[in-house]
Amino acid sequence: MRNINGLTVKNLTVEHMTNPIGLDVSEPRFGWKLESGKKNVHQTAYQIRLYKENELAADTGKLDRDTSIEVTAEGFQAEPKTVCQVEVTVWDNHGETASLEGCFETGRLGAPFVSGWAEPEQEPTPDSLAGKEMDCDSVSVNAFADQERDFAEFRPAQYVRIPFEVKKGLNLLK
Repeated sequence: MRNINGLTVKNLTVEHMTNPIGLDVSEPRFGWKLESGKKNVHQTAYQIRLYKENELAADTGKLDRDTSIEVTAEGFQAEPKTVCQVEVTVWDNHGETASLEGCFETGRLGAPFVSGWAEPEQEPTPDSLAGKEMDCDSVSVNAFADQERDFAEFRPAQYVRIPFEVKKGLNLLK
């Protein structure tokens, strides 16, 4: 809701994005814009509060600064794969205050990626083994990597299927 003569904060950004997901920055930068129906309005102070899982993680306190671009919350270090809520409060030169909330989610932040491939085992056709000193096991582990191979000897790719259930209320495109 907007007050015609009052101060409004809008366009809260984190690393120049609105409510970003997968940020790979441990010290995110914030930005916002002011809007007012009055003339000659400028920011005189701001406060940033950061919450993780609804608990206060950082609070800059009221800082007498007019900066609203690439502002950091000193002392705040983002953690990997975490959702954070942001609340920015600003004060203007007419004594009015306004607040705006947003959120962001961090990415891996350098945490190692551990996973395995989901793929079927390659299986050669029986004819491709004829006259060669190979068996199914040696072909699947590529024991003959230094030899020229014709990959047509393998059977067609198999489908990898993972069954799942669609939750009630999901609208499927037709």
